[in-house]
Amino acid sequence: MKILIIDRIKLFQQMIASELDKANVEYLFTSSGVEALALLNQESIDLVCLPLFLDDMDGLELCHSIRKIELYNNTPIILITADNAPLLMKKALQVGVTDIFDKKNINALISFILSLSQEEMQLKGKVLYVEDSKSQRLFLLNILEHQGLTVDSFASGEAAWNAFQAADYDLVITDIVLEGSMTLPLS
Repeated sequence: MKILIIDRIKLFQQMIASELDKANVEYLFTSSGVEALALLNQESIDLVCLPLFLDDMDGLELCHSIRKIELYNNTPIILITADNAPLLMKKALQVGVTDIFDKKNINALISFILSLSQEEMQLKGKVLYVEDSKSQRLFLLNILEHQGLTVDSFASGEAAWNAFQAADYDLVITDIVLEGSMTLPLS
């Protein structure tokens, strides 16, 4: 999981970095909205934390700009602020803020980030996947690879059997009815 933390206050950055380093969470810092937008167009970020006030733009304006980038339509965006006025909360949610944390309670923010990073940990392993329907094979292949798995996929049992004999797999996923001679009878 890669986190972008936007804040102009170096002490706040150091406090966050100290805690995230202990947990081996990958993070990047920027101190302006312009810098953040440039970085978001170059990197793939899994979580964005931003303050309400920056020197070059408002945090809500920045959130709105981030949501315009297609890659970040569903990325969690956390607003860090000391202002808990109901009107602000409503505006923040309207522009796409996912959650709001009080800047005075850094421990709650750190706990949230750590729990989210543990949920996002990818699987590791090698999978043999046999499916003769190309659309179904590509669909599940995409899901498995997105989860961090290495997948060897095959359309026939014969090709899969040859691969199975030549390599070690942690998991085998197969369709029951396949093209070719290696299939289970339907009766």
